[in-house]
Amino acid sequence: MIHLSCQHIHDWTYFTEGNAHVILKYSGNDPTLAGYVLRLTKNISDQQLPDGFHTDFRQHIITTLLGSKYLDHMIHVQVTPEFIKTINDKIHNDRPSKRRSVLIHPSSHASLMKNWTLYYAPEDTWTFELKPKWGFLPKSVHIDKKHQQLKRTKCRFCMHQRLRQQHDTTDNMKSSALHDYCPLDLYSDNPQRIRKALTSSLTQPHNYLKLFHNGQLVPHTHWRSTFPLLFNHQQQQQQQQYSGQTCAKISTTTVGMGHDHWINMMVDVLVKILTEDPILKILKRLQQSLDEYDVEGIYPLYQKYGQQPTHDINHWKYIVEQFMGRELQQNLNDGHKKNLDRDKGTGLKNMDDEKEELQRLYEYLISMTLKDCSVMICMTKGIRNRQGDTALPSTTSRAMVESSGHCFQYHIKVVDVDMKKWNKIPFWFDLDKRIIQYNLQQEQQQRHGQICLD
Repeated sequence: MIHLSCQHIHDWTYFTEGNAHVILKYSGNDPTLAGYVLRLTKNISDQQLPDGFHTDFRQHIITTLLGSKYLDHMIHVQVTPEFIKTINDKIHNDRPSKRRSVLIHPSSHASLMKNWTLYYAPEDTWTFELKPKWGFLPKSVHIDKKHQQLKRTKCRFCMHQRLRQQHDTTDNMKSSALHDYCPLDLYSDNPQRIRKALTSSLTQPHNYLKLFHNGQLVPHTHWRSTFPLLFNHQQQQQQQQYSGQTCAKISTTTVGMGHDHWINMMVDVLVKILTEDPILKILKRLQQSLDEYDVEGIYPLYQKYGQQPTHDINHWKYIVEQFMGRELQQNLNDGHKKNLDRDKGTGLKNMDDEKEELQRLYEYLISMTLKDCSVMICMTKGIRNRQGDTALPSTTSRAMVESSGHCFQYHIKVVDVDMKKWNKIPFWFDLDKRIIQYNLQQEQQQRHGQICLD
């Protein structure tokens, strides 16, 4: 096992962070650590979990559901409290001001992960970090009839954004950016709707989409001026490859092309990737199948049974086995759930009511994990040779898309898949009530009348 102490401080620098973790990137000289990032925990509430639990949960639970091609192994690392204290001091000024009040916990869990923003290094690497969020409209019979129609016509993300805008009406960029953005468009498998979601995200960026170029975070304000590099650089390489002869599919005229042109070209590439790769279809199906009760059906079960043990990875394996068995049975029934199973919650074969209700509680936590994961889309450029074949970097990823004569190799990984915590269920239920109450008021005032299409 790798041990990190104060003598390793200078090898790690601040990279990025979210609500739960701080990510450091390796800048030392050890070739075995080159291309890795170190993930450290801020939240102290999961310290009761055994060392290595998050790596086991990722490997044995999430990988089983999503497939091994979307996840790589994390490596559990031991760090000393002195290392954490010194790192907190070192990176303080590098962190966003709004994040500095929450430090890395002295007993932080630490894990090594590949740095997906450098996936094709030393080749030029572009990485979009996409947080797709909730991908479906709930159909649970446990939803209160008073607002059942609201939940079945407006997605959770869009309703939540309206509530947030109530508290922050001065953030014009956020309000404008999310006005036309709906994650259901992204999940739709419809190229036109996916284009709409991506165009909104790229022209008026929000916190659910980040762009990295060769390991560096590109500020939103630089996106429009950065995209031409992705296409022009490839064109220059192709022209060199062709010894001055230009491929007929590629226009060599870039003078006068506005920023919208490059955004449209970038959207073309991402639409092709997201319609070709099934990751969003997989996430949507799992989110919905693991959350058939909605939080309105889950919270009463939480009140009934309280918090359950979460440290036993073998029990989580059992939960996944039962879920996949139910999915298989439903697929045998032509892919359609029987109304009786949905209404009465009897979809788990050979389970009594208590076991089934506990099963649904565990499944809900997995669904919430998948609703908050991030999808990393790593891209590099392919170069056509004289025979018209595409020369690619020597990596294991061979997925290719071609758009407007430009060839790209891409690779997709899923990150941020830690287990959610039982004690979040009351918070989620209370948040759901506030979201519904606000949106019902808006409906009564005939505001936000648009619907979300599942």
